[in-house]
Amino acid sequence: MSWQEQISHSIRTVEQLREYFHISREEEEKFKKIIKDAPLQVPPYYLNLINKLDKNDPIRNLILPSINETSEDGKWDTSGENENTKLQGLQREYTQTALIIPTSTCAAYCRFCFRKRIVGRQSNEIAIDLSKAYDYLKKHKEVDNVLLTGGDPLTLSTKYIEKLITDLRQVDSIKIIRFGTRVPVFLPQRISEDKQLLKVIKENSYDNKKIYIINHFNHPIELTKEAIKAQNDLLESKAILANQTVLLKGINDKPEIISELFNKLSYIGVAPYYLFQCRPVKHATHFAVPIKEGYEIYENAKKQMSGLAKRAKYAMSHYKGKVEIVAAKDNKICNRLDFCSVFLSENPK
Repeated sequence: MSWQEQISHSIRTVEQLREYFHISREEEEKFKKIIKDAPLQVPPYYLNLINKLDKNDPIRNLILPSINETSEDGKWDTSGENENTKLQGLQREYTQTALIIPTSTCAAYCRFCFRKRIVGRQSNEIAIDLSKAYDYLKKHKEVDNVLLTGGDPLTLSTKYIEKLITDLRQVDSIKIIRFGTRVPVFLPQRISEDKQLLKVIKENSYDNKKIYIINHFNHPIELTKEAIKAQNDLLESKAILANQTVLLKGINDKPEIISELFNKLSYIGVAPYYLFQCRPVKHATHFAVPIKEGYEIYENAKKQMSGLAKRAKYAMSHYKGKVEIVAAKDNKICNRLDFCSVFLSENPK
């Protein structure tokens, strides 16, 4: 199938799901309610990564609904995005970085998504009038990089993506354009089959102004030959590649899984960037690993990695920004600033 056909043939209903998986009557009724609020969408390519005989298959648990989603624990906005919104569809939490949300659509919908309140539905958090965003950036020259996220910006048409990039390139102070995306994971054909998209990236990735593709691989199973080809195609288009992973209970919460994933990413030229603590999102708290356990998982994983593979920071999102976790003991965590202050107080010389 072409990538467009993959999208059109995606599973979106419980009835379609029953054609592939055994679902109990209880699950069926609850799933129908769940996907009204948190849409289901899985392209055939990604569906085929699931071992249908294993109910604990990591890809299955990552992408298909579960009864655990009926829990009311958690909250919708876990890191203060509402407070950081400067105008519709544009957020700014850090001095140098602006975040633009041009779409709420994804190629598939992760069950742990921290933007469950937005994705797959109409939302007033989407940038409708991008000209206002560009005017804002021109006035705030201290912003030197823009993250395009969503939803997934690479689900937009190539023509629209080209306009997004070329318009941002008209803002002289913007040096880096970043795409936060799961498309290379869910639908790598969208990258490899679209030569125009690759051409647009190449023509707008300059010697002193780069385009970054921030991938989101969560498990080694996702690193298929198609996914690796998409990464090679992006590298040839002069994009800079990195990856962020979310630590997920029952999916990748073992040192050997994280080390395998990060090692394999480093082999193909994708820099591990962040290992994120799963956010306490409403209807998704069952994915969270206790922070102390997460710290120990990553420390043990690093023992099995090269220096290039263990560049990722173990971090959690917070209203004050990202917090890098550098120590954990006795139910307490320590971020980098805390660690430095403690070290200096104990070692004044």
